[in-house]
Amino acid sequence: MTRLSTAAPYYAPYRPPHADAFHTVLADRSFCLAGSQTCPDLGSGPGTIAVPLSRRVGHVYAVGPRGRHARRGRATGHRAGRSA
Repeated sequence: MTRLSTAAPYYAPYRPPHADAFHTVLADRSFCLAGSQTCPDLGSGPGTIAVPLSRRVGHVYAVGPRGRHARRGRATGHRAGRSA
């Protein structure tokens, strides 16, 4: 077990969310996303980028090496009305 593998319960609840402007820059200015693309989020952790980004694209593949973070990411997505 590594130091990061025990961080999952504490990471998302205590980390401030990214501002909407961050996702706007990603979607509109950086990648010109029009709502139908499929995007990867590599090293997605608990979904702090993947879940908000999923509102702006057709599908997000959130990939990460930690099972606990992935479970939290799925739960975050479900709470936000996004499927995992």
